[in-house]
Amino acid sequence: TNHWLITSGLAMYLIVRLQKLRAESVLHPEQLRRLSSLYEASALRTVELRRDLLALNERFSALGLPFANWKGFALEPDFCPDIRLRPQMDFDFIARPSDRAPFHRTLLEAGYELTEVNGSESRYDNLAGQNYSLEDVYRPKPHRKVEIHFGTDGNPRWGQVMDFEAALERRRHLTLEGTTFP
Repeated sequence: TNHWLITSGLAMYLIVRLQKLRAESVLHPEQLRRLSSLYEASALRTVELRRDLLALNERFSALGLPFANWKGFALEPDFCPDIRLRPQMDFDFIARPSDRAPFHRTLLEAGYELTEVNGSESRYDNLAGQNYSLEDVYRPKPHRKVEIHFGTDGNPRWGQVMDFEAALERRRHLTLEGTTFP
């Protein structure tokens, strides 16, 4: 079940809920140690991720172009009460297709390299080619990934289309650690 707990994103929710109920004893001691260790590591990872995300937001804001954070830290606290609980894999942003070049240059200047363009999405890595174990998703590490979504995304055949430009018009601003970001 370790693999499933981590890939489903439920591992941290489980350990926090068991702690709240004072029911940690339902887990095998090794499993409890493992999940507790991952939760502690996730707290450190979250501090580092938040710092790097806010730095990217400052760079993007300096462009003077509309953009928005999508998923990740933008979900806290409305959809995720404690961002340490989420196994964050990357930073997601939304921008207009016509602004692809300035965002690309900004990420290159920040030390990222373009690793893939897939339709309306551009993917970047600061340490391309790094492979980590499944549990490393909760541990601090220098590797960062960024995805910028442009225009629309989805499969119209299945009726699932995300209009990112419309989402830009509806964006709101959040504040983390005194820094406001869209």
